[in-house]
Amino acid sequence: MSDAAVSDHEGDEVSIYLRARMGDGGCNWYLIKTNSDTSKDYKPVPPVFAREPNRRRRGACVALGSVIHSLGGEEDPPGYVRCSPGTNLLRCNPLSDGYYIDTASPESGWKKLPHSTITPRAYPYAFTTNGKIYVLGVTSCIRSKPTLMPEVYNTLNDEEGWRVLADPKNVPGSQIGGHGVIDGGKRVVVHFRDEPHLYGYDVEADSWDIHRENIFHLDSDSGASATVDGVYYFLDDREPGVMFGIEVGTNASKMGPPKRVALAWQPKDYEWIPQPYDSIVPRTRLISVGKGRLAAVYNYARIEAGDLHFHCSTMQMTRLTNACGETVFMADPLCYSNVVVSGLFLEACIAV
Repeated sequence: MSDAAVSDHEGDEVSIYLRARMGDGGCNWYLIKTNSDTSKDYKPVPPVFAREPNRRRRGACVALGSVIHSLGGEEDPPGYVRCSPGTNLLRCNPLSDGYYIDTASPESGWKKLPHSTITPRAYPYAFTTNGKIYVLGVTSCIRSKPTLMPEVYNTLNDEEGWRVLADPKNVPGSQIGGHGVIDGGKRVVVHFRDEPHLYGYDVEADSWDIHRENIFHLDSDSGASATVDGVYYFLDDREPGVMFGIEVGTNASKMGPPKRVALAWQPKDYEWIPQPYDSIVPRTRLISVGKGRLAAVYNYARIEAGDLHFHCSTMQMTRLTNACGETVFMADPLCYSNVVVSGLFLEACIAV
């Protein structure tokens, strides 16, 4: 998820790339640009560059600078077999190779990473910090809880290849819902779904701990989150249509519980924070897009077979102090766009 934060950009336009699963098992990549050209009309968007070399799904995608990396996953068709006799669990066929493409020169196409992960991974999660890619999660059977078995790859030194990190014993084995890079890249906070705590990973010490206790509802299944200027913003399916924020930077443990994010103003013709529609909660990705801004990319359902209709709203996030000395999280709407792409469902959403 992933979805990685990006550095500040010159100007206000940011590129958001969508990876959509197609009916034939492959994936197409599409581009949304955030800017001030706000329009309520759906704009058809064609694939922005060639497909990855083989049909792969359920992998992890991250961006470093202008380069997108696609890691692991499982091959399609998967050729499932039962994990053990008498069970309904199906075994995955995980992949260990990875590919990358430079969005600044997409005509060069996808290239294979010189090293594969040490452990093949289906349904992995990945994040980046300080020029390194971290990949976590190994699932042997569909719907079974993954184990972390983390590895790191230093893109500044290809000769090192992937390196195994300590497999933490004090961290739950469950699907990762989101993360945030804080403290200048020295620390990463990670949300494990079905877990109440927000965990922290110390990059230099290669160690894990509980960063904030009892933040999330156990039965929330959203996982949509992003970190902007030391604040972890997230959605909670138990309270649809509401965005929350919580301090995660230095001395965050002394801060209060999550707070609702307030809109600086609410136009009548557009929902900046995704809202339920006909009891349907939209599938949402939150993405940090630099300069204190947050983008929400979401869709409700296919209107026509094989089409995905996406909304993308960009907001300026601020932290204020009211007259009572309380912290207030505010979202100031900036711009939005609506696009329609071909595909069955969204696999990845990345800002570059």
